[in-house]
Amino acid sequence: MKLHQFRNKWLGYLATTSVIAVFAWSIPQTFAAFTATTAISANSATAGTVGIQIVDSNGTVLTSPIFSIQDAYPDMPAQISTIRLSNTGSLASAVQLFSRNLSPSAANLDDVLQLEVLDSDSVQLFVGKISDFDILLASLPPGSLTLMTLKVTWPDLVGVNDNPYQAATLSFELAADSESIPTV
Repeated sequence: MKLHQFRNKWLGYLATTSVIAVFAWSIPQTFAAFTATTAISANSATAGTVGIQIVDSNGTVLTSPIFSIQDAYPDMPAQISTIRLSNTGSLASAVQLFSRNLSPSAANLDDVLQLEVLDSDSVQLFVGKISDFDILLASLPPGSLTLMTLKVTWPDLVGVNDNPYQAATLSFELAADSESIPTV
């Protein structure tokens, strides 16, 4: 019997100690220590901007057509217009220059007119139909301008009957899109 009593006492002691230990852990611990805090205020973040405009030599945004060709004919002299693309944003941008919203008459002048686009170093960036015009300029830094020369011609193509194009018309838009490019 004594062994049984000893075991019960031992289990009772163990249970009491466990309850006390659990209770002791639940009491908040406090330690004596010094602390200090510092902060840097007025932190901020601002998103950059992307903007592109087609401007003239004075930096004025172009709103009127850059081409208004009257009385076009086969083998006419090149009709030349110069534009500048202005990055008005705060970020470097890839710029796409393209034609859109072509509205031809029944005889489509797009079939016979040819557009040539040159950069400021007279490097040919595009030559072909107005409807196919679509170029991508790799990078235009913020606040910068790039000069482009556009030429429209009507090559006198051998074997092409130009007669159906008399009084034909073609209107189109010249458009530019820009997209920010990541910096390294």
